[in-house]
Amino acid sequence: MRQHQPNSTQEHDTPEPLLQRYRAAIAAAFPEFDTRPMRLLGQGWDNDAVCVDEQLVFRFPRRADVVPHVKRERCLLEVIAPRLPLPIPKFSHYGHVPTVFPWPFAGYPLLPGVPLAEIGFDRLDLVAAGKSLGQFLHALHQTPTDLLASCDLRVYTPAAWVDRHLELLAHLRPELRRFFAPALADRLIDHWQRVWSAQHVQAFTPCLIHSDLNPDHLLVDPQTGQLTGIIDFSDACLADPATDFAELPDPLAAIAFEHYACADNQFWERRAVLRAMVPFHALAFGLETANQQIIADALAALQQQVAQLDCENRTSGGH
Repeated sequence: MRQHQPNSTQEHDTPEPLLQRYRAAIAAAFPEFDTRPMRLLGQGWDNDAVCVDEQLVFRFPRRADVVPHVKRERCLLEVIAPRLPLPIPKFSHYGHVPTVFPWPFAGYPLLPGVPLAEIGFDRLDLVAAGKSLGQFLHALHQTPTDLLASCDLRVYTPAAWVDRHLELLAHLRPELRRFFAPALADRLIDHWQRVWSAQHVQAFTPCLIHSDLNPDHLLVDPQTGQLTGIIDFSDACLADPATDFAELPDPLAAIAFEHYACADNQFWERRAVLRAMVPFHALAFGLETANQQIIADALAALQQQVAQLDCENRTSGGH
């Protein structure tokens, strides 16, 4: 899941000026690509992606604080690729022309497949994809931590993991009070602060996680519906393994879990808490990038949580 950046105020530019800017950077660093067709693949919180000649993907950091992530991700991918049963990116190009683009950027050969978010869940071979994903996550989460020492990944102890989410809730409280009635906003934030203060959310051993595993980052063969790769490890860290199930659609998560084979007793309960936190992360993302659609979708999901809390309160009061 994305970490909020409370000091970032950069908004998303429109696609065409962005593409022109990135085309200039790519051409300056790699003149052989100057005349190749390019298209903007997507705009993320930390990076934007450009596809060159349907062969290479270049990722451009959106802020200076993202630059170290590229070095960490490069190190990580080189370490874990041989251990994983699905393809992942392998960086092959590195460019930095400060007069054209201020920060280093990197590229890798385009992996086959289309993001699940683009083709739709109904075209997924649920059983085959779930099995592949469960085996992938088993291998990823079992990566020996001593292999990762040189990659300088962030490590969240259970206490630090809780603090991270409490900080997110505190950051969003004043924002939610602008969108909802203050009493409703406080009720929602107070509820999740109590949840994150409970012991069961700390009942995990930190391991390597993708940390942003959602349908945008699952590549699927549109003909067979099977997984063809996993992308975007820029948020990878050592933390709660249940995180990598939180943003998966429930049916896919359930089948992946059957083939995961290394869960603890409170895994699924923590997954439910982390899944409920997804709209909070999305709201932070929408606010930081000024994306009104993401803000609206996140608020709608949080409004449902408020309604559910009201229903539970009425039910318990009835007893």
